[in-house]
Amino acid sequence: MCSLDVDFPAEIPTKQKMSMKVDQKLTPERLMQFGSVYAPPFIIGAAVSNKVFDTLAKEAKTVEEVGKATGASPRGLRAIMNALVGLELLRKSGDKYSLTPESEAFLVSNKPGTLAGFFPMNMKRLIPPWLKLDDIVRTGEPAEARNEEHPGTEFFTELVENIIPTSYSSAQALADHLKLAAAKQPIRVLDVAAGSGIWGIALAQKSPQVQVTAVDWAGMIPTTKRITQKFGVGDRFKFIEGDIGEADFGSGYDIATLGQSSIPPPIRRPHPGKEH
Repeated sequence: MCSLDVDFPAEIPTKQKMSMKVDQKLTPERLMQFGSVYAPPFIIGAAVSNKVFDTLAKEAKTVEEVGKATGASPRGLRAIMNALVGLELLRKSGDKYSLTPESEAFLVSNKPGTLAGFFPMNMKRLIPPWLKLDDIVRTGEPAEARNEEHPGTEFFTELVENIIPTSYSSAQALADHLKLAAAKQPIRVLDVAAGSGIWGIALAQKSPQVQVTAVDWAGMIPTTKRITQKFGVGDRFKFIEGDIGEADFGSGYDIATLGQSSIPPPIRRPHPGKEH
């Protein structure tokens, strides 16, 4: 038998002592943070709906001046504007409030990258279904049938324009990566489940050689058309109405995009005699 020289600790911690160590480090702080994260979207949404950011876009103002410009209650404005200072979306100097660079860029309604429309829509359309989550879990039934064309069209026509800023820079980065600005020959792009059309729009903006075919539900196409015209590339878009699982896309595309879709893309079943 061989002996080993091993230095054991003078006292080996028991399970009870280890448990006490862990318990001493536990706090409810993280759970309390989870419990209050609902507040910022509502605060921002209320401020957008009451034109707080738009009113402060030109110059700093007092609560009373914002109230006079918007018609909102000074008492309500004071509470919401002080909360926005806490969220670092407004600055306060004396009795005057002003925008921060972040709120000026993304929460003033007429700015190109604005998310101003997203927050009121979030309050109206995105948050309410979450309030039914306990029933959804119990029954397995969704709160809304957004993956079906008729109810889905109503929801997505409101959503897509308000989330353009979340995709636009990525779409522009794709266009740069593909070096579309240097294109000498026509480039055909297929934009599947186009929504706002922003992926095809960003590609078309990089080169006059780009022609885009946008595919989406029939009820979505008018929204897509309007947004492509707003961005100045409507004349280089064609449109195909239909469900992405059944529509005939045609063929001969150089680039295909599926920027965002809440509906799992189905297996394509090519039309007889058609090459996809």
